[in-house]
Amino acid sequence: MRVALLFAVGLLWAFAHTAQAQAVQRKHLLSAMGAGAGLTTMTGPVDSLCMAATTSGVVRLNFAYALGDRWSLGVLYDRIGTEDPAGGFDRMRVTTYLLQLSYRPWIGTRAALELHAAVGPSVIAITPSVERLPVTATPSVLNLGVRYLHLLGGTVGVFIGADQGGSSEAPARFKEKDLRDANDAWVPLSWSASRLTLGTVIRF
Repeated sequence: MRVALLFAVGLLWAFAHTAQAQAVQRKHLLSAMGAGAGLTTMTGPVDSLCMAATTSGVVRLNFAYALGDRWSLGVLYDRIGTEDPAGGFDRMRVTTYLLQLSYRPWIGTRAALELHAAVGPSVIAITPSVERLPVTATPSVLNLGVRYLHLLGGTVGVFIGADQGGSSEAPARFKEKDLRDANDAWVPLSWSASRLTLGTVIRF
């Protein structure tokens, strides 16, 4: 009986030690900030609103709360842009505000691999070559990605991630009015982007 009790205590201690050693556990708050680059495409009905795949920079901010060891729920902010677009405008900016669900298929003692999906609105701002005011649109976005994070200490670590995102079509607007074509239909605008980012992550 005493041997069985000692064995049970040993198993509980081993389990608790293993759980404490995980890089991400339930109730952890993960914040991440980083930057990177990728390719962005803009789709519109006229050449002045189209952009072939163009190298773009990205800034990322992410907060996520661990609902369990495997799942997290959080928010994702991305700012994507270029000042050398392959189109008929001087610069392009896309800002996203997404709700993100993450799943960790693998968790180590100091590292974890995450898969995530995020949805929400985005804001497109295109500055045509002959105008000072931007053409805007606010399409919805679906973003899918993967991230590897590695803790360097008790709270601070680094991450590298890859994402693929795309938007629905939304009416293009200029000076707060919808742009219309010759048939008086609204002009659609959408975007897609693949990107690679890296940066720092803090675990609370």
